[in-house]
Amino acid sequence: MNTIPIKKKILDSLKPIVDNSSFVSINQQGIDNLAEKLKNSPLYEWDNEMQFLGDFEETVQYYFFVDSINFCFWNEKEKERWQFQKNGEWINGYYAFSCAIKQAFLKNKNLFDAAYLSQIPFDEFSEIFIGRGELLLLRERHQIIQENFSIIQEKYEGKAAHLVAKAQHDVNTCVGLLLEDFPSFRDWVKLQNQTLYFLKRAQLFPSDLYHAFKGEGYGHFKNMGDLTVFADYKLPQFLEMKGVLVYADDLRNKLQNQELIEQGSKEEIEIRANTILACEMLLAGLEKLGRGLTASDLDWMLWDLSTKTKLSLPYHRTISINY
Repeated sequence: MNTIPIKKKILDSLKPIVDNSSFVSINQQGIDNLAEKLKNSPLYEWDNEMQFLGDFEETVQYYFFVDSINFCFWNEKEKERWQFQKNGEWINGYYAFSCAIKQAFLKNKNLFDAAYLSQIPFDEFSEIFIGRGELLLLRERHQIIQENFSIIQEKYEGKAAHLVAKAQHDVNTCVGLLLEDFPSFRDWVKLQNQTLYFLKRAQLFPSDLYHAFKGEGYGHFKNMGDLTVFADYKLPQFLEMKGVLVYADDLRNKLQNQELIEQGSKEEIEIRANTILACEMLLAGLEKLGRGLTASDLDWMLWDLSTKTKLSLPYHRTISINY
């Protein structure tokens, strides 16, 4: 298997897009200002209250389930956002999603069984996400779970932990196995005969394991620095507010009006590509200030800050299984 560093593969493919962007640009002063603010910011504890943490193999199975369908927690314009009830409180976003899955896994041990998941009926699957509002792409999520756990059953004896073990603590190999064996993880797009790589969920899987297990056991990877940040919709929203990303007026107006941004459009590609390259520049800026972080650490820091910050512009809304 080709184990070229994932970061190089992604950055090499995206740099020409960033260099020729017309809808999004990167502001160096914004990067310098944000680096100064982040140089002493803490890395928050991983939230094992809202996410499952059990024995190693069960936890890997849980995160493989979560990251197989870790996308689209927002609501379409004028529709109610999906929410899940935890201890009498209605919550939304990723933590509502991860908590719903955690509670389902705790109640129904069959959900740890790849053979069961490979054939789980839609009605049983949809019960995991009973709440208020609409969780987007529920049918697509169901299909992905059936497909991915069929492959886990066929190629990895029913255990996602066997996939991780096969990677031998190497994130590039882990991501490579996901891309090779599981079509739904192939987060790339063709543009003018070039392949542009983003690989959000494929990179997120080893990163989640790393943070959940605090770098030990199945969470021990020797080269976490070979990952980029995970290009979603929350990070660019936060970076735009902090003056790191600058949007053209037409794009700003679309976001302000919550218009859908088409998957694979130049606008969407530029938002994601500039997010990744800007974060690499931010990492370099932090390094100069004496703060060494991996992209995975930075992503976690920025994502957590974005959930605690009142943001000025709505995030871009793209219906996609990639993020």
